[in-house]
Amino acid sequence: MLGSVVEEIKAKGQVSSAHVADVTVEDDVRRMIEKVVDTHGRLDVMVTNAGVTSYTPLLQCMDPLTPPIFMHLFPLVGRNEWERIMKINAQGDFLCNKHAGMQMITRGKSEYRMISASSVAGK
Repeated sequence: MLGSVVEEIKAKGQVSSAHVADVTVEDDVRRMIEKVVDTHGRLDVMVTNAGVTSYTPLLQCMDPLTPPIFMHLFPLVGRNEWERIMKINAQGDFLCNKHAGMQMITRGKSEYRMISASSVAGK
């Protein structure tokens, strides 16, 4: 899919490339940012949108008719699943912006942007 988007953009006379990394691995993120700079000469905009969630609800109401203030809640998501979600959604966003920001700052200009989006789990 990424390849077809790149080709569609190029067909309209614009410059485009796709770069993929495991956002939970700092060296992968660093290499991805370096590849972008090597390919395009600079990095002006960083958009992060890595996000996953769990199909297991974080909390479940035992009695759906009880008003919210009196709900009896209990956790259903295990620690490993919670850590996986946060590693991708929060840490991944941090690592991408960290390495993109370092590249942008070295240019010595303020003409760059960072845009971060998250899944529901990253709110």
